[in-house]
Amino acid sequence: MPACSILLYMVWVSGRKAKILCVVFGAFIANGLVLFNSRGAFLGVLSSAGLFAVFMIFSRYRQKGQRALAVVVVIMAMGGGLYVADDTFWERMGTLENLESGESGSGRIQYWLAALEMSVEHPLGMGVSGFNSLASLYLTDEERLGTEFRSVHSLWFQGLSEIGWHGLAFFLFMLWGVYRISRLARKRLIEAGERTTYFKLLALECALFGFLVAGTFTNQFRTEILYWMILLVAVAGKVYYLQPLAEEQSHQKKASPKLSPHG
Repeated sequence: MPACSILLYMVWVSGRKAKILCVVFGAFIANGLVLFNSRGAFLGVLSSAGLFAVFMIFSRYRQKGQRALAVVVVIMAMGGGLYVADDTFWERMGTLENLESGESGSGRIQYWLAALEMSVEHPLGMGVSGFNSLASLYLTDEERLGTEFRSVHSLWFQGLSEIGWHGLAFFLFMLWGVYRISRLARKRLIEAGERTTYFKLLALECALFGFLVAGTFTNQFRTEILYWMILLVAVAGKVYYLQPLAEEQSHQKKASPKLSPHG
């Protein structure tokens, strides 16, 4: 999922050979998406690549030829997706709006409500797979589809049930802090006229956003790539905002006149 927006960025900035490789990699991603048959992954890809394509096409900071390239890539991606998608895939995606039906995969709303109930009784969290272990105490056999252990099917509620309200709060503050630094970095890049790098940061943000969208409907709170994406956005904020800001402040301090002890 995170690779989609990054590939779109690479198609734009790379040479001909790299563009061809990106198209090949994109085809493998589309094929993998169909084989996974995951509704969450489908929504994540749409969110990640779709949002970045919107920025590429409609951003006031776009460069010459950028819009046309983005439109061509989107058309190719849609054509390739339609080619590799089979009837089973479309039947699966057709149940996206049916969150409450157990037959569609899981009664997610019931699971989320059960996670809230668990978290009220266990506010400090229940540890790894805590929801799975206690699912039979909060969900009926019908809601659990006849199995004893069920996943909560949401990154957010997984985090809430495992590390508690305080842990989820720290996670949300981390996401907000990373976004805030990245936003300031993008503003600085625009002021410096570095528009290509500006879109690099947008690609990273869209990659993280798409993964969070997918994680809303699947257990991804402890997935390694989630924290790699958070780290990449944080590093970009440091490189393109915090470091230049520190250098500017250092230069200003050196250039400022020093007063004598007697004024």
